[in-house]
Order: sequence, then C-alpha cells, then structure tokens
Amino acid sequence: MDNSRAGGSILQPILTLLAAILLIAYVVGALNTGNWVWFLPIQPKFEPTRILVRDQGQSIEYRDGVTGFIELKRALDLALADFSNSDLVPLGLSDETLLEYNQSAVVVEVYYPEDIRFNTAVRMRNVNKLLIPIEGRHAGNRYIFLGTDGSWLTGAMVMADDAPLHEALRQLGHIH
Repeated sequence: MDNSRAGGSILQPILTLLAAILLIAYVVGALNTGNWVWFLPIQPKFEPTRILVRDQGQSIEYRDGVTGFIELKRALDLALADFSNSDLVPLGLSDETLLEYNQSAVVVEVYYPEDIRFNTAVRMRNVNKLLIPIEGRHAGNRYIFLGTDGSWLTGAMVMADDAPLHEALRQLGHIH
C-alpha cells in the first residue's frame, strides 16, 4: 500500500510563489534602471579625466599627474561607494544656483571620458559628469548632481558618506 499523501507539500507552491515574486522584482528593477546588476551593493569605480574644484570664484583643475588628483580620485571612490537614496531627489540646478557655484561657493565637478552608471535603482543614461556642492547652496546634504556633456540633469543622488571627499578637500586647502 502506498502511504504517501495525495495532497503533497504546501512548501513547494510557497517557494515557487516567492521565487516568482523575486524574479518579477528583479526584472522590473532592471527594466526601470536600464542596469541588469542594479541590486549589487558594490559600486563600480570610474576613472575621471579631470576634477574641477570651484573655490570662491577660482577654478582649480586636477588631472592625472597633477598633485592632488590621486587624493581626490581616491576620496571620490570612497564617497561614491554607497548611496542612501533609492530614487532621485527631485531637485535641479537653476541658473542662479550655478552662478552662485561659480562665484562664491565650493563645488567639485568630476568629468568622465565615458558614460557612468552606479548600481542603484536610479535610472542613469548618458551621465558623464557629476557636481558635488561642498559649501554654499545644497551643501551638507551629500547631494550629487548628474550631468551630460553641456547640461545638468534634474534630480540628485545622495552619498551615504561624503567625509572622505571633505577630508581630501581640507588637505588640499579648499575648505577649513
């Protein structure tokens, strides 16, 4: 006689449903972000071609081989290693804000030779430059504004920890 239960186990349908939900969440995230590895906790490292520090109306450019470039690049790698937002902060850069950044604030602009994409749920297309306010408007919020070629896009990402960047800028004499 066969003593097996005719109804089977309830565990198999539950596991199948859970797997289907996870698969759907993954595919929706991948389609929304355009990034098939959006869920990875490790951020890719990108090599900037130049880093421009706008300091109270003066522009100081750092490139490979210039003193301070390596320190700023390392600080950026640490600061961009994690983000605390899962969607863009609905904030843009007005002409007035950009004028303030050029004349009386401290901001860091980072330029990349190719498009960059972080592993986040934020959709990133055609992004090849970043702007980080250090002193002035929007400073203290750990914001990173995304840009493409000649324009800044609407929305900001939020770094989980911007202390390494502040320390590098302090060592280079841009902030106190």
